Amino acid sequence: MSKRRLRLKSLALRGERRLSAGLMQHRSPAWSHDGELLCYSVGDENNSAWVVVDRRGRIAAHFTGPCVGRSSFSITGAMAFGRRFGNLSEIWGSPRPGILPVRLCGGDGCSYLDPAFSPDGKSLVYAVSALDQPFQIGVCALSSGDRRLITRDALRSDGAPAFSPDGQTLFFSGQSSEDDSSAIFAIDLDENRLVRITNSGSLNYHPAPLSRDWVVTERRETAAGRSSLVFVDRSSGRERALSEGELDQRDPACFVGGKGKIRIAYSSLLRTTDDHPPRFDVCTGRLKGLELLDEVAPPDGPVTEPFEKLSPEDVEDAQAQA
Repeated sequence: MSKRRLRLKSLALRGERRLSAGLMQHRSPAWSHDGELLCYSVGDENNSAWVVVDRRGRIAAHFTGPCVGRSSFSITGAMAFGRRFGNLSEIWGSPRPGILPVRLCGGDGCSYLDPAFSPDGKSLVYAVSALDQPFQIGVCALSSGDRRLITRDALRSDGAPAFSPDGQTLFFSGQSSEDDSSAIFAIDLDENRLVRITNSGSLNYHPAPLSRDWVVTERRETAAGRSSLVFVDRSSGRERALSEGELDQRDPACFVGGKGKIRIAYSSLLRTTDDHPPRFDVCTGRLKGLELLDEVAPPDGPVTEPFEKLSPEDVEDAQAQA
């Protein structure tokens, strides 16, 4: 495998443009496998829906809400997204945009959030909570329907799982119930190892992986503060802010295309007049100054096997290391 080169000083988000417009909220974008489509939520709480748009923002399909959490595309063209039902949330899916969805997870008294397909399309990971318990990361093998938990930490609520492009690392955000801190964790599936990759002193949410080592995250210095996009190199511990000025950017999603071209979609807070409250729009841009020299390919086999080996002790070890 060829080496990767990283020059943090030249790393920047360029060519930003606003993809959505209007007086409604637009949040939580997700890229299709080929980077030609985006799915995001439109509206507020009970009055919201998922829409699928092309790269010019033209609507290709929509799914009724109320929206909750995030959405995901599979390499097969299938989609999964969160819906709220009363006090619970469920995950629904469609074989492709335009076909009526069916329920994938829910109806059992648990809440399900933040679906994410594995790069090979064989598994679906998600956040799940039973009754009033913290959210944990679970996985479902799509061919058999078998489900299992990946994390089991009673003192941490986990969510927003996302695979590296090669499918060998699973990132997620974890919020501690003891001090409300929020960090990004990574599970290296080939080594069956869980590690914390962001330092204490800041709140980190919604990891958007570029590789096994590189991830873009949403970061806040305080719970009420503005959010910024930050690039994290877990191998060296180096970081670089991608947001500039007083921008409030959230919900990052990354697409790694051919020849190392990287596109980022995110929600940006638009501060309007007194007559209209602040709202979020979906924006896109290109990440410049980063060279991805090695080819990324999904694994040949299923990625679910290492999950069976992960134990609660692994999670405790990761907390001790942090």
